This record gives sequence, structure tokens and C-alpha cells, in this order.
Amino acid sequence: MKRIMTAIGLVLLLSSSALQAGETPVNQKLTDALNHEFSGVSNAHWEKVSGAYQATFNYMGQRLIAYFSPDGELISTTRFINLNQLPFAVTRNLKEKYPDIQIQESVLEAVYDSQTFYFITATDQKKEYILKASASEGIFIVNKRKLNQ
Repeated sequence: MKRIMTAIGLVLLLSSSALQAGETPVNQKLTDALNHEFSGVSNAHWEKVSGAYQATFNYMGQRLIAYFSPDGELISTTRFINLNQLPFAVTRNLKEKYPDIQIQESVLEAVYDSQTFYFITATDQKKEYILKASASEGIFIVNKRKLNQ
């Protein structure tokens, strides 16, 4: 569990810093790993962030971010999806557990160790919440902050 939470934190950190880092030259091993995992990528942009290599690219009409170890091992992938693309179990659980909150339309989907997690931003009258959800593990608050009123 600690490993998963560390990885999720890394994914969020790396995703948020994607716009801040510059283009990073990478070796052939990383390029081959990206092409092996995602055949037919286009517009790949590489950055080194916190010891991992982040590839941002187009794949099958979507913008994806994949994180690789320096040895070319795929660590995780993320992408933004629309709220209506969440699995039914997550949507149902979200409505039952948090019926009175406003949910943003854009959701971060993160895949790590063959598990898929969704990071959802939601607000009520006083706070903003970051929720972590999965079809098998339910929904949990991972961060909250007071809104300036």
C-alpha cells in the first residue's frame, strides 16, 4: 500500500510539473520502450522529472503521459478523461458518497501496477477536495483545502 501511495504521489507530482520542465534528450532504450508499449505514437516529448523519464505523446487520438525508469521500465501512465468516462461503479459510488458536491468534468486517470485510479477534483460551499477512486477500492479523500470566501 505504501508503494502504491508513493507511486500515486509521484504520478501527481510528475503530471503537475509536465508544463514546467524542458525537452530532455533520451537514449535509444527509452525510445524503444515507448514504441514497444505504445506502437504508433506521435509527437513524443521527453522530460526528466524526479529521476524518471516522462514521455508526453499522442496515441490513438489521445494525449497520454507515460513514466519510465532510466532502464526503460514502464512505471505508470496517465491521461485526462471526461467525468462521463468513469466506470459505472465509480460514478455510482461518487453519487452515493458525495451527493452534494460539484465535480469537475476533467478527471486524471492513472494506471500503476495494473490498477487504475481516478483523481477527481470536487468542491462544496467551503472546501475543495481531491478524491482518489477505483472501481474495486471505493473513493477516498486524499487532499482537501479551504476555499477563499
